[in-house]
Parts: sequence; C-alpha cells; structure tokens
Amino acid sequence: VDTGLKKYLAEEDLRAVGVLDADGRPILDPERQLKTVEQGAATSVWCATSPLLEGRGGVYCENSDIAPPMSAEEGR
Repeated sequence: VDTGLKKYLAEEDLRAVGVLDADGRPILDPERQLKTVEQGAATSVWCATSPLLEGRGGVYCENSDIAPPMSAEEGR
C-alpha cells in the first residue's frame, strides 16, 4: 500500500524493487500487492463486515477474501 512509510527508504532503492517508476511516482499493481490506500483498506472493511467470517477466527485474509493456506516453502 502506498503510504508515507516509504519516506524512510532511498528513492533509488524503491525504484530498484519496482515500487517507484523512473519519475518517482508509485507503481500500483494489485497483482504484486502494490495498492492504493483505498485498495489496501478494502480487505479490512471486508473482514469487519463480511458474514462469511461470522463465528470464524484464525484465518488470514487478502484481497477481500479468505486467503488459501500457504506451504512452508511458499512462505519463504
């Protein structure tokens, strides 16, 4: 999510990892989890209001849905 936290990192480092373009503008690519603040907040709102989560706990959510389990190898 494009927040003010990136101010602690060098612009050249952010460009190197594909977070900023050559002009220093944020690259927004939801497929790579690079989102606007609104897109990032959408999952929190979904979690707070979704009837699918009623009575459930211990799940990880992403992209306004319950995320599938990840293997130990995928999590590295």
